[in-house]
Amino acid sequence: MGAEVEPIASRLVGRRRELALIGEAWERPGCAGVVIAGPPGVGKTRLAREAIATASADGAASEWAQATRSAATIPLAAFARLLPRTDGPADPLRHFQHATDAILARANGRPVVLGLDDAHLLDQASAALALHLATSGSAFLVATVRAGEPCPDAIVALWKDAGARRLDLEQLSEAETVALTEQLLGGPVEGMAAQWAYAMSAGNPLYLRELLATATEDAALELDEGLWRLRRRPAPGPALRELVAQRLDGLDEPGRELLALLGLGEPLAVELVEGMAVADAESRGLVVVEGAEARLAHPLYGEVVVAELSGARAAELRVRLADAVRARGVGSGDALRVASWLRDAQAPVDPGLLLRAAEEAHRGHDPELAARLAAAAVDAGGGAPAALMLGHAQSELGRYADADATLASLEGGLPSAEAAAGYLFARVNMLIWGLGRGEEAERLVGRAAHWWTDPAWRRHVDSMGLLVLGATGRSLEAGRLGDDLVADPEQPVAVAAGAALGWMYAGQTAKAQALADRAVPPAPGDEQLAEGQVGALVMWAVTRLEAGRDWDEAEARVARIEHAAVQRGDRVTAGPAAAVLGSLALGRGKAVTAARRLREAVAHLELRDRRGLTIVTAARLAHAEARAGRLDAALRAQAAAHDQLATREPLWHERGRLAAAAGWIAIAGGELARGVDIMREGAESVAAWPVLHAELLHQVLSAGADARELAAPLADAAGRCDAPLAAAYALHATGLADRDPAALERAADALRSIGALLSAAEAAAQAASAYADDGRMSSARRAAALSARLAAECEGVRTPALRATDPGSAELTPREREIAELAGAGQSNAEIAAQLHVSVRTVESHLYHAMTKLGVERRHELGAHLT
Repeated sequence: MGAEVEPIASRLVGRRRELALIGEAWERPGCAGVVIAGPPGVGKTRLAREAIATASADGAASEWAQATRSAATIPLAAFARLLPRTDGPADPLRHFQHATDAILARANGRPVVLGLDDAHLLDQASAALALHLATSGSAFLVATVRAGEPCPDAIVALWKDAGARRLDLEQLSEAETVALTEQLLGGPVEGMAAQWAYAMSAGNPLYLRELLATATEDAALELDEGLWRLRRRPAPGPALRELVAQRLDGLDEPGRELLALLGLGEPLAVELVEGMAVADAESRGLVVVEGAEARLAHPLYGEVVVAELSGARAAELRVRLADAVRARGVGSGDALRVASWLRDAQAPVDPGLLLRAAEEAHRGHDPELAARLAAAAVDAGGGAPAALMLGHAQSELGRYADADATLASLEGGLPSAEAAAGYLFARVNMLIWGLGRGEEAERLVGRAAHWWTDPAWRRHVDSMGLLVLGATGRSLEAGRLGDDLVADPEQPVAVAAGAALGWMYAGQTAKAQALADRAVPPAPGDEQLAEGQVGALVMWAVTRLEAGRDWDEAEARVARIEHAAVQRGDRVTAGPAAAVLGSLALGRGKAVTAARRLREAVAHLELRDRRGLTIVTAARLAHAEARAGRLDAALRAQAAAHDQLATREPLWHERGRLAAAAGWIAIAGGELARGVDIMREGAESVAAWPVLHAELLHQVLSAGADARELAAPLADAAGRCDAPLAAAYALHATGLADRDPAALERAADALRSIGALLSAAEAAAQAASAYADDGRMSSARRAAALSARLAAECEGVRTPALRATDPGSAELTPREREIAELAGAGQSNAEIAAQLHVSVRTVESHLYHAMTKLGVERRHELGAHLT
């Protein structure tokens, strides 16, 4: 009986190209086999088993042999199961022939594929037998060997002389690693967790499996609302440490010390590890030297070696690293490492170094570390600069009350205009977005105008005034002030984003978009935004999202920015970017995708939120979950949004989002009228901002409210702005109110061209219904087909408006059933009209609805569907 091979095709990730190459070799006449080479854990055995399973499914006879180090001294040990029993010593050639005969006899005429795992460990006799089987044509060999390990000559001859193909298996790519991570965990993974998995495994499938096992066992990696989130970085588990230890077997003490130093502080300048075992470690593939820097070839090497250190030894090495860098000179980027080494070693740190380290942590988008270092600097006598840094970090972490207490004490004692500028920016943002105290922020800006008199200070105060106006909803004032500031060539380009915010919500969306374009650098320099440009990015994207322009461009660009941010661990950028992507998906009607993206955005923003985006994002998440029919998840997201509000009232731009979420939650819970009322009230609360007003009114329309009551206010909102999306919303409402199918088709086309697929599906379905009522069946079918195509892209989401026109969603009315029965019995439309005393057009309309609800295309099929 052949060896049983587990069919794993459905679980194979990232090796389809290699599997296809093995398949091509299998089909090539005269090919002796394939030798799969690669480092430990790269998936050689898994690929070989899959290749053999595939050949077996195609009718081949399969065999499997395993070489081991312990059996390498026993001749033919790997093939013991395949060799016939003998009573005494036999000629090796006779063994070869007997083995060949036995394999062919079991194959019973089928072609034979033989798996040979860890062929580099074969004894010479087994290697010779493998070569004989391959070159004699008795079997197609799929062998695995470890790259860099010596192989028996006969195995090398397979690809050198015998015509077998050598396939060097690389580590998985980032995308493949993420796919395998989600497969192993059984669900989607947040970006930061995916990046951790790739960075720590370096694409090694075996290491990845062990990393995930450890992380889930100790709850470092947890499932939260369907999304796997990394709560903290777990230490490698025992199984993984053992695997890595095998790779480090034989490494001497100097080599281990080198790996420990790199594990504590890579990358390190080569001069800092000069005289150590760098060359030897590099030759063994443990260390990589690039230019003037040395780093570990795999991050787990350092993790494992450091985990073996005693506390005293680890502290000694950290102090040694700190001393070496200080002796060389603490340059840009060094302060954070040096201070962290010294603090971890519980050694004294100078307050100036602590402050520099806190500033580097803040620039590196790690406010939690920045807060710890700044607090230590304050305690060590760092004064106002340290307190200012602490306030920045506390605000970014959402600790607004702490930040207010820290920053308020500094007013009047700031040493310079530069320090005051940082203070003013931090405190204004914190008062507005964190505490909802816009009036207090405005008074602060008024006081700040008198702190210094030079033009540079005046420009900064004006820009803060622009921020206050925009953030408190005085959009027209903000736009006009923004025009004045943008005209000043000395003003930083970021003020264009503030001006864009004003004009956007004042209704001049094209002007807002042009201003936002000035504030964000064009591609390709958009993948790593400079400090202070994240807010501009949000504005750049929002001008497109809210107005209904360039959605595809915005999505592609923000996706690149988010990916780059996740790769470098920058939650400050990743959170807003994911929020934009989720909002775009929600606008398209893809509620499932939107919920995933918004859930990830909330995960970022809960930890890093400089701009008060958490509440709006959580509200959008609740909206998306409700649209997707996941009521419990929607309620939890809604509760999270209100928890963030705490005791303050929602800000002007938050009101509409919270109302939309509450309305759709009520509808998902079966309270349609209540949901409509909630969104109507929400629309009234944002009536001063036409873009927001139009959006929420259209939500009410989507909920199935009477279009005749919404057409006029939507037309008014569209008339007060130049947003293409608002214009399409108004056309939709007017067409529905007038039962004008042509207008509804134009609205569907406009919404589809913007990307609002679900809204377009609603308009097209309503056009089909109106056409049918007019007896225009060909046009009705065309519009219904368009609606079906658009709705199919919306991940199963169905709104009340769509369900109301969904032919399959309701039972036949009595009149529809009556007419369908007569038509099914063979009567013509004219005969039915005469019998029922109605017009032929009425018969056509009812018959169209009945046939569509029943899913039939021909009249003679009606009888079978009506029984």
